[in-house]
Amino acid sequence: MNMLKQLRHFTGVHKLLIVTVWAVCSTLFAVGFGVSWASQQSRAGDMEQVNAVSRNFLMALTNFDPGTVNTDFKRIQSYATGQFSRQARSFFGSSIRQELAAASASSRGLVKHLFVESLNGSSASVYAVVNQTYVNSKIKSPKSDTLRMVLGLNDMPDGWRISSVSVLSQPS
Repeated sequence: MNMLKQLRHFTGVHKLLIVTVWAVCSTLFAVGFGVSWASQQSRAGDMEQVNAVSRNFLMALTNFDPGTVNTDFKRIQSYATGQFSRQARSFFGSSIRQELAAASASSRGLVKHLFVESLNGSSASVYAVVNQTYVNSKIKSPKSDTLRMVLGLNDMPDGWRISSVSVLSQPS
């Protein structure tokens, strides 16, 4: 109320200047809020994509059957980029496919926990815990293990891809 009384003492030019400053400040605030909101929405979208790609990759990595091992491993490689892509080509291109098929190996994995540790621009880090049950012709009954891993991801033109896999605890 006091401010309104004080405004009566200003001339028309002063009032116009005050209204203009107020309008500019309000506009700047609105633009800043809009940019901040858009940035948060983009980050939330990236977070969802990183979660989805990580979960799908882990399911591909820990779920395979002897009759579909070639298709299963191609699916794993479809998620790979960079260093992990080279490692996957080398490992899955070796005799491991024939050995798994010959041993009638199969695996079932279930992602128990997935946590995006960091998301900085075009790179992300994800911590995951996967329960895995596997069987083959060399063991009498299915075995269960818990895998703890950190995945590195890069945002590529065709979406988020796995660039590194660090196994913190591996099957016994």
